[in-house]
Amino acid sequence: MNKVIINKKLSFTFFTDSDEILYINVLGSIDSSNSYDFQVRLNLFIKDKTKIIIDCENLVYISSSGIGAFTYLKTNADTLLCNLLIINVKDEIVKVFDLLGFSNYFELKKAIS
Repeated sequence: MNKVIINKKLSFTFFTDSDEILYINVLGSIDSSNSYDFQVRLNLFIKDKTKIIIDCENLVYISSSGIGAFTYLKTNADTLLCNLLIINVKDEIVKVFDLLGFSNYFELKKAIS
């Protein structure tokens, strides 16, 4: 498993179990101080993938800038015919997606309590 540190509030680990599926585990908070770097770094890994699974079990906060980063990634994934799935999303994170009108745009799977 590889780790990428964006800043003191955000990092992610990633691995592939095949050449086509990328697993990403987000750790920390995504906000305006790190959302751009997050989207740029993740975008480097999506080429040649057919599925990206982003695990948000350890995501504790997301701002509208963070939703923007996910939207950018989804747009690029769609262009590459790659499926983006966001799993283990906590209720408070889902509320941000809902409030901004993006919960139907993404394939979100809530965390099991």
